[in-house]
Amino acid sequence: MPYSLATTLPQEFFLVGEGKEYRLEIRRATTGMLEERNKLMHSGTWIDIGGSDEKYSFDLSVKEIRMLEAFLTLADCDICEDDGSPLFRFENEAISMTYEEFQLAWARLPGEYQDGIVSCVCAVNLLWVPFEVSNG
Repeated sequence: MPYSLATTLPQEFFLVGEGKEYRLEIRRATTGMLEERNKLMHSGTWIDIGGSDEKYSFDLSVKEIRMLEAFLTLADCDICEDDGSPLFRFENEAISMTYEEFQLAWARLPGEYQDGIVSCVCAVNLLWVPFEVSNG
């Protein structure tokens, strides 16, 4: 019998900001997405902090890692530009933008919106919760 990949439907969330409610859909990360994230998590160096203690220093900030997680798993979002056009583009429950385009759009969001999206991403992808993120 052929194996069939079971698709997981994206989970729907609502983000409230500036007196408006925005709808988000977040999907669970696939193995390929996890591998893409893991590549970033392993880009860094061990630093000797005295004695036999070491710490790992990432080449990317936590916010950059969180942005990648959103890029990988955001399936739909109705946040719009000032002119009413969608901030993010989607096709088949996935971002249909380059990572560079996504970064530019992400940078236009207020920090609390970024944090709200990240919270939704982590609610669906429980393995991605080890970092604390705050604006500042």
